[in-house]
Amino acid sequence: MVSILTETVPLVSVSVITYNQENYIRQCLDSILMQIVDFSYEILIHDDASLDKTAEIIHEYELLYPDIIKPIYRKDNVFSKGVDVTKFNLERARGKYIAYCEGDDFWINENKLQKQVNFLEEHSEFVGTAHNVIVVNQNGERRSDVSNIHVIYPAHIYTLNDCKKARFPGAIASWLHRNIFLSLNSKTIDLYNAYQSPYADRKLSLLLTLNGDVYCMNDVMSAYRYVTIGGANWTSINRNKNLAYEYYRCHIELAKFAYCAYNIEFVNYRLALMGFGSGFKHFIVNPNYDNLVVIKKILRETLDNPKYVVFFLRYIITLPIRFIVYHDI
Repeated sequence: MVSILTETVPLVSVSVITYNQENYIRQCLDSILMQIVDFSYEILIHDDASLDKTAEIIHEYELLYPDIIKPIYRKDNVFSKGVDVTKFNLERARGKYIAYCEGDDFWINENKLQKQVNFLEEHSEFVGTAHNVIVVNQNGERRSDVSNIHVIYPAHIYTLNDCKKARFPGAIASWLHRNIFLSLNSKTIDLYNAYQSPYADRKLSLLLTLNGDVYCMNDVMSAYRYVTIGGANWTSINRNKNLAYEYYRCHIELAKFAYCAYNIEFVNYRLALMGFGSGFKHFIVNPNYDNLVVIKKILRETLDNPKYVVFFLRYIITLPIRFIVYHDI
């Protein structure tokens, strides 16, 4: 049941990014439309030129809910050109709050939006909220073979310091935050949009914690679909690839953004150099030329920056312990 009051501007904008997800998009949209709320919301959908029937399904929902469903249908895929497609929803979001549900994820609690909105209405000191999620496979069945990295996010007040340590407030399908994009200056928005990385959740986490704290609830109200084979999501496409250099660059670029946009020193040397550890592990398991190139690229950039050298040496010394005991590489 959807309770929608007549308003010119919705209180919440829900961002849905999708591509080739015909098997999942109905469940995603139905889970948003089932929300029981006492305010209006809009569903902003960006279909990045899907090659299957995803766009057709979205159009069905657009006809049924023309005041709620607001789609963009791309004729050409822009993500493949290095464009962060999330920005197309964020820049047109009219709501006081923004929530997220990727096209292959879904919500599992009909009171999710109301509960999170109520919390932020009552706690002006927080910029956003998150909550716990379950992890499901391509059939929507709960996975028991996935570590809790995407499952349990302890109830906690997440700050910028957590973000520096790569402790993020939850899977993106759990987030609802104040629409800070309505008040950010154009320079910050341009810098944010210019930063390109497959780790979009880290990018958004940093931006949020640069603007306030995020509270994570104990409630389990969303499902994160972890598809490793045959899917069109980032996880399945990149499974088993050596992304150590991308991980390394992610933290370097995040540091640049924090400094250029907010004049805040964000660099976490240990996190950045964990990229080397990941690359080293790939090379040990599969000692080929491509994996060696990844290590060389990280080393070259590391040794060009004197600030990283000490941290790098310390990390190298502890690699055997990490590899054998903690597997933290």
